[in-house]
Amino acid sequence: MQAGSLSRVPPAPRRFGLVGHGWRTDFYLRIAAALPDRFTCVGIVTRTAEAGRRVEERWGVPSFRAVADLVNGSQVDAMVVSVPPIAAAPIIADLVRLRIPVLTETPPAPTLDGLADLWKAVGDSPLVMVAEQHPYLPVFVALQRLIDQGVLGEVSSASISWTHEYHAAALLRRLAGVGGEGSSVTAIRASVPLVDGPDRSGWPELPAVSQREHVTAVLRTGDRSALYDFTETQWFNPLRRRQVSVRGSHGEVVGSDVTWTAGGEIMSAPIVRRQLGLDGNLEGTGLDRLTWCSQTLYRNPFPGSGLSDEEIAIATCLVNITNPDHPAGYSLADACEDRYLSLLVAESADRETQLISRAQPWSAALV
Repeated sequence: MQAGSLSRVPPAPRRFGLVGHGWRTDFYLRIAAALPDRFTCVGIVTRTAEAGRRVEERWGVPSFRAVADLVNGSQVDAMVVSVPPIAAAPIIADLVRLRIPVLTETPPAPTLDGLADLWKAVGDSPLVMVAEQHPYLPVFVALQRLIDQGVLGEVSSASISWTHEYHAAALLRRLAGVGGEGSSVTAIRASVPLVDGPDRSGWPELPAVSQREHVTAVLRTGDRSALYDFTETQWFNPLRRRQVSVRGSHGEVVGSDVTWTAGGEIMSAPIVRRQLGLDGNLEGTGLDRLTWCSQTLYRNPFPGSGLSDEEIAIATCLVNITNPDHPAGYSLADACEDRYLSLLVAESADRETQLISRAQPWSAALV
């Protein structure tokens, strides 16, 4: 056999374990099933044996009653913690003491005091990332690349009507280029009528008009501003379209439409999605890439998997925590700041007054 003819051995799948069970953990189990060459779920920790039995029967992974039983009996590259925020902190701290990378669900703690306590316990550890998938959704990765390339010039404002609370804050801060600087927060709340849409269980048998909470807020940091707009149940309700816009000195993006100036000329072109499996396409199903002006802004890193955009984004979080050579993902400092801002939005709406964010223990870690 000639030198150089040996095929490269593919890397072994990254091994992870889960703590908690339910709707969110199912995402990770679906990802592992869809990408067996990339991920292996070695086990799941459930509080009761009955819950563990159901997971074993459905997904074919072993269950454990204690985190120590899983990590001591299995080689893991990372642990995913998906339990109620109030219960997450001691589990995260124990895993960090064991030097095991942790991907914890959002929010990392329910209150400002809880965030400060968690940061004091593990905040300076590079072992902790947070499973905030929204910045890794293909559309936002593509949009961020346009911003980073300077197509829009100096960004002055961003607007999101897409998701709620800390998820929206994560997007708004990134799009507007805001770190840990002090921000003013002004929010209002109203009750609005809206026809019921689907929830995690599917469509209601008899959709009715219900009163839903609608919150709008303006966050201002220096000369940059961010607009938050969310109606309760908007995640799944097709009667509330998802909207994003970013404005800069040299152009703007509204949805998928980009307008910019180049050489004194005003130009417009859309971000185009190439989707597999439509019409006569037999390349598989799911996203292929997002392009703009013949430039690929985003390419699906899991081609042929059939994963949804949400699953692609969550799988990206899993790559970030299980691969030590991968660039740092969404940090605990970011998660704490975004949760803090979402708490201020709620408080501002409650008190009907403007509030100012203050420096927090994690502020110095924000870029």
